[in-house]
Amino acid sequence: MSHATGKEAAIALDYPEVDRVQAPAHFIPFLLWGKTADNWDWSDRGVVVFLGGDQFFPVVIGRRLGYRTVVYAEWDARWHGFIDRFGVIKPEIAAPVKPKFARKFTVVGDLMAEVAARKQTCPEIPPMLRAEAQQGGTLGHDPLVEPHASELIGLLPGSKPAKLYQGVP
Repeated sequence: MSHATGKEAAIALDYPEVDRVQAPAHFIPFLLWGKTADNWDWSDRGVVVFLGGDQFFPVVIGRRLGYRTVVYAEWDARWHGFIDRFGVIKPEIAAPVKPKFARKFTVVGDLMAEVAARKQTCPEIPPMLRAEAQQGGTLGHDPLVEPHASELIGLLPGSKPAKLYQGVP
């Protein structure tokens, strides 16, 4: 990884909301055999959200875990028959797609530009809400909607420090 610092796993673990991280050194065994360094248990359902890099990885990971896949595509979209949904930066990326796959595509815009703009126009999460979230609160929970017994979000951080700096507060 030409943009890696080698500190991505340690940085992710610094977030109090993160319970476990698979370091890059253990990625290939996970990809090939589905084994994590600590033999993780996986939820029976989930979604692989992929924000960049080789789009073959979410195909393999999604199939291995039995999870649906969502890919954010900045430049091109691949593996149309194997990916469940695509969020694309501009309509031109979806234009050459066969009609049978067109329903999978949604133009979502430039996520990095929007994050940078939001940081300039929106305040940080209020300390009270941040504390609630860190203590396992529901952060904006709608009392009319029954919550899941436990909600898990897995982040596999990328290796481009500039994008991580902009995209992860």
